[in-house]
Amino acid sequence: MADVPCVVCNSIQTDRLFQTHDRHYGITGDFEVVRCVHCGLVRMNPLPSLEELAKFYAEDYYAYRPLVRNTALRSFAKKLFRTTITTHNPVFRAPGTFLDVGCGSGEYLHFMKSKGWQVRGVEPSAFGAGQAQREGLEVAHGSLHDAHFPDSAFDYVRSNHSFEHVHNPAEVLAEIHRILKPGGKLFIGIPNTESVPYRVFGKYWWYLGIPLHTFSYGTSNIEVLLRRFGFQIERIYYQSNYSSILGSIQIYLNRNTTRRSTEGWVIRNPILKMLANLLARFFDLARRGDAIEVIALKPR
Repeated sequence: MADVPCVVCNSIQTDRLFQTHDRHYGITGDFEVVRCVHCGLVRMNPLPSLEELAKFYAEDYYAYRPLVRNTALRSFAKKLFRTTITTHNPVFRAPGTFLDVGCGSGEYLHFMKSKGWQVRGVEPSAFGAGQAQREGLEVAHGSLHDAHFPDSAFDYVRSNHSFEHVHNPAEVLAEIHRILKPGGKLFIGIPNTESVPYRVFGKYWWYLGIPLHTFSYGTSNIEVLLRRFGFQIERIYYQSNYSSILGSIQIYLNRNTTRRSTEGWVIRNPILKMLANLLARFFDLARRGDAIEVIALKPR
């Protein structure tokens, strides 16, 4: 199948994987998913326009929820069930300037601000940006390009589970490289199509996220893409939890119904959550977990 050039390797050869629909938010429509023959990049075909993408995001999208302050009980429950995974942040000698791309309502900006960082955010959703601004955070509504940051403005740029949502990843990486200081670091957290759960569940995979996830990467092709834009890979971590395993099973069980991915007994069962967390940990140790964190450096 001939198509537009691959953003990773410029190949125009793709294989059609399947046709699917949204499993999480009730977005209407069917969407085709293809895979690059040469580098394995998975993406929607055709890619939605920026205007179409914006319409997919409802106000109940998880990243736009108002900030909730942690209590001791809430923190214990999160640790027990690994509902929130502490990310592997790059190491810095001292706080500096920080940008969160796709910051949602600003939860991580609050965390970094509490650590002494000067924080900025970018959020394409007007609702999400408004939530963050009401919390007193400096968040620009729009794309990264719309924010017009100066050259070499940030010591640290983070895109945690937002990079798979962008319309043009090449443009985004070029812009991040421009606004990072020499020696600055980039954190990207994304789902992993080289994972065991993706290979098992395919179009029922929890992290496929169609149509919100325009591109889906594996460990190998995200490395190639980052190097193509001048980044040096420092470290790759595998960070999974129960949600993809149980969520994928729940999606499969719900496949012939109108129920969403979070509706069903499997994904809500606390015993299954603990067992699935152990299995997810095993996949991570085998470097086949379904979420990866990449830390990259802009060389001096």
